[in-house]
Amino acid sequence: MQAVAEGANQRVLRDRGYYATPVGAFRGVADLGRKLNAGKPIRWTGIVHLSVINQLIAVEAQQPVWLSPFQLDLLRAWAKGLSLESYAYEAFLSIADARERAQFLCMRLKASCDQQAVLRAHQTGALTKDDPLIVTFRTGGS
Repeated sequence: MQAVAEGANQRVLRDRGYYATPVGAFRGVADLGRKLNAGKPIRWTGIVHLSVINQLIAVEAQQPVWLSPFQLDLLRAWAKGLSLESYAYEAFLSIADARERAQFLCMRLKASCDQQAVLRAHQTGALTKDDPLIVTFRTGGS
């Protein structure tokens, strides 16, 4: 799970020898997600969040990072398992605006992807186990 939290996709998981095929990696991670999410499917960002909460992933504390309310909303949406497109729809944003927010958020957290952003947010204390329960969408600004 640590590799997934660091941004590994199914091909990387196969190349590192965790799974025999990319399809096997996708199914394996999806199965773990369903186990962690009461049998319901969840996106990989949500799996990372649930893995942190269930202590399946090591979280090394890092310096706190200040994030805007908009960035926190996006993080909470990812931790809840929403896609960027779903977040954009729920937040009344264009997909281009949502992508811009995601880019700035990943830069701020020094993350290369949404999965890693969720992990980094836990490491910096920006996300906690209760955060995804509270998602307040706003419009405007990054």
